[in-house]
Amino acid sequence: MSNLRNKKLNDDIDEVLMALVYIDDLRKMQNFTTDLFTDKEIETIAIRWKAVRMLRAGITYSKIEKNTGMSSATISRLSTLLRNRAGGFNEILKIMEF
Repeated sequence: MSNLRNKKLNDDIDEVLMALVYIDDLRKMQNFTTDLFTDKEIETIAIRWKAVRMLRAGITYSKIEKNTGMSSATISRLSTLLRNRAGGFNEILKIMEF
């Protein structure tokens, strides 16, 4: 991928993320995400977030696999990201008091 294409894609991603920042209530977020994502994409995001919360709670990979249907490789990746204390998961988990 060319640098110009990377720059354009990054700009487009930033624009979507800024739209999310401006949403100030659950109903608006539900409406926006329902328009933006397919049901399957929303389900995938929700399951990943559930797995992150389960990891944070100390639940084993095998229980998370059984509960979410996720592969151990995906759970491992999420675990690695969660251990990155400066990462986004921990910031939001702290805000939401999980």
